[in-house]
Amino acid sequence: MMPVIGRESNVSLVTAAGLLIILIALSYLVTFFRRSKNKYLHHKDLQIYLFQLLSLVASTYIVNSTHSSLQSKQGLPIINQVISWMTLVSSLIVPLLSPTFLFLRLLSILLSLMSTYLLLSTGFDPTSVYCFLTVFSPFLMGGLLLWKIAIPFVLVSCAFEAIQVTTQLSSKRLFLIVLVISDIMALHFFFLVKDYGSWLDIGTSISHYVIVMSFTIFLMLLSGVAQLLTTKRLELWEGTKRHSL
Repeated sequence: MMPVIGRESNVSLVTAAGLLIILIALSYLVTFFRRSKNKYLHHKDLQIYLFQLLSLVASTYIVNSTHSSLQSKQGLPIINQVISWMTLVSSLIVPLLSPTFLFLRLLSILLSLMSTYLLLSTGFDPTSVYCFLTVFSPFLMGGLLLWKIAIPFVLVSCAFEAIQVTTQLSSKRLFLIVLVISDIMALHFFFLVKDYGSWLDIGTSISHYVIVMSFTIFLMLLSGVAQLLTTKRLELWEGTKRHSL
């Protein structure tokens, strides 16, 4: 699942990561479905997971198809571009349709976000967004790259929220612990700020300190997104359900 950094895109690594996630998700769903005896998982819920698995398959195929098309200088196929944007949009909505059973919800979040992450996993340069667009657009490309960087943070925040729900600990206390760690990091980078040397060294040291200081705001946003993804559900065909463990 780790992105490839360099001039050459290792599409085979992205493909292997996609297949691995699909196999893990299938094995978990089959095992859970047999043990739960349909207690938490209904047929309509299975359709959601089937859609997410198909989305993962489509993302893996699109990465390979787009890479081959660009290598042969045929451009970005329009169908690949449309599916890529649909995958990005659906990754923020589909998890809210899945069951609120904790581990099933975490699986749904993982499958949805990884579908998008695979489409962006050929590097950290502008070429990694070629599944979405090939025309240079700095703001759009920068937004996609920022979302790619944020996806692992969202997954960790959701896991953190799951721990809070499982252990019934106060979310405020856990959040304060994270804030204390962030403040310690900020203090560390504060003492590394340089006022001598080249302008690059001075600017880099100041940038590191500002980024760490801004991380507190970023954590608050992540906490809200994680709580929304793990505890809320969009009810399209059933009555309201409460979050369950």
